[in-house]
Formats: sequence, C-alpha cells, structure tokens
Amino acid sequence: MDKKKIALVHIIKKELNLTDEEYRNILWDAAGVRSSKDLDEEKFKKLMNFFVRSKYYQVNELGLS
Repeated sequence: MDKKKIALVHIIKKELNLTDEEYRNILWDAAGVRSSKDLDEEKFKKLMNFFVRSKYYQVNELGLS
C-alpha cells in the first residue's frame, strides 16, 4: 500500500476525532483489517467508500461538514 494512502487514512482519523477503538472498528467493518498497514488497493477503496457514505461526512450546502 502506498504510504500516501496510509497517511490519508490517518488524516481522516484525526479530522474525525475517532478514538483508536472507533478507528479499528471502522477498519474491520469496512475493509476487514485491524491496521491501515494491512490495506491493499481494494480494501483502501472500500474504506474510502465507507467514509464517504457514513455519518462521519455529512453533505450540506457548503460542502462537507
């Protein structure tokens, strides 16, 4: 997995103020892994799709909130 993509996952975790437990549960639920280091391209895409469709990112008139 590209280090930039792993960094992106960690940036999202920080922006969403996820606890480590919440983060690991999302990784498991969305991609079937417990660590971002275990992501491959397919699992990374599944994780990103999860974030886009989840309650964590809500679309409003100004964009993402």
